[in-house]
Amino acid sequence: VGGALARSLGSTIDLNVSVDRAALEAAVYVGVDAQSFRSVPTWNYVHPQCFASSITGVELIDLVMGVDVTDISLGVPELAASPPLIAGGVQITQDIVRSLLASYGDAAMPILQGFLRSDVVSKASSHIQNKASEKLSKECPEPMGRETDHHTRKPMIDEGLGRRFIGTATGILFLTAAVAASVAAAASLGRRYRLMSSREP
Repeated sequence: VGGALARSLGSTIDLNVSVDRAALEAAVYVGVDAQSFRSVPTWNYVHPQCFASSITGVELIDLVMGVDVTDISLGVPELAASPPLIAGGVQITQDIVRSLLASYGDAAMPILQGFLRSDVVSKASSHIQNKASEKLSKECPEPMGRETDHHTRKPMIDEGLGRRFIGTATGILFLTAAVAASVAAAASLGRRYRLMSSREP
């Protein structure tokens, strides 16, 4: 009989919580050695592992949560098929919860805030530190175009060859400018000589 009664009392209960102006703020400390960070190329700023040696610490300092609970309701989806005892118990529980919310709702937020700071902050900080350690322990990727796949192939961009090409192009440019200046000077002298020759009697 007890088993049959227990099975007949089985039901699904829905819990609906209405909130307003929910907000969560976190204060995170990230220590960075400025001198070491300045030595990192700017294109590596998008890869935290490239400036891992510059990071001295990561820690979650505080969590601040703000939320206004406007209503809490309990319901039985299939009320007609549920035992009357279940429906009555759900209604009584809902009335008690709403009464507590109306009487002590303002005290709930400080209690929740204290729980966050006493328990959640330390656990979340440890989780953040573990994730940061995993991320920062990875190898810094090679710059785009200079990938060597751990020195198994030549990079697409050869800095030494590029510098030689730039030096050669600069030399050709200066040589072209010098030749052009010499030709212009010679042409000017030629015009002056012809002008002076035409004026002689």
